[in-house]
Amino acid sequence: MPFLKGVPISWVLAALLAVAVLANALLTNRPLQGYSMYQIEEIATLPETPELADVRRYTEIGAGEIPHLRGARDDLDASAQPLKLGWLYRESGILGLPYWAENVSTLPALYIDYGDAYRYAGVGPRQVSLLEEKAGRPVLRDYEFRWYRHVWGWLFPLAIGLLILLWRKEARAREEAMWALDSAEAA
Repeated sequence: MPFLKGVPISWVLAALLAVAVLANALLTNRPLQGYSMYQIEEIATLPETPELADVRRYTEIGAGEIPHLRGARDDLDASAQPLKLGWLYRESGILGLPYWAENVSTLPALYIDYGDAYRYAGVGPRQVSLLEEKAGRPVLRDYEFRWYRHVWGWLFPLAIGLLILLWRKEARAREEAMWALDSAEAA
């Protein structure tokens, strides 16, 4: 890239890292201060069929609510939101970056996004086959909670570490170049 000729790679990495952190802070729904909150990972969106109308009512009555990580969404019409099946987990992080995810569920949960929170209702062991029968398809086939999808915040400190190593390497190269120049001038 000719427009970056002469710019140290560490400066390019620092700029990319700053843009990534700023974009995450503006676009994420996670709080910027430290947090540890329940979340739901989507498994499947269930169809709006008459067979699932009672399942939707069961979810609307619900067993609980999980607030959105960062505020309410006023533009959301809860009655138009689809019924979904998900997995409950606990996420911890800081600066809007998730650093840890912990599986806290043994079975899935039905949920609906209400704009300010997710209304959810648990699915019991006997209800899974009934739910799959009403949905007309297997919705839990081979599902497994993958905690590693929710720990990508560790990329930030790793990038900082790489940046420090690059700065040190470039500083050492500049110092060696200065010594070589001084030696050449002295001779």
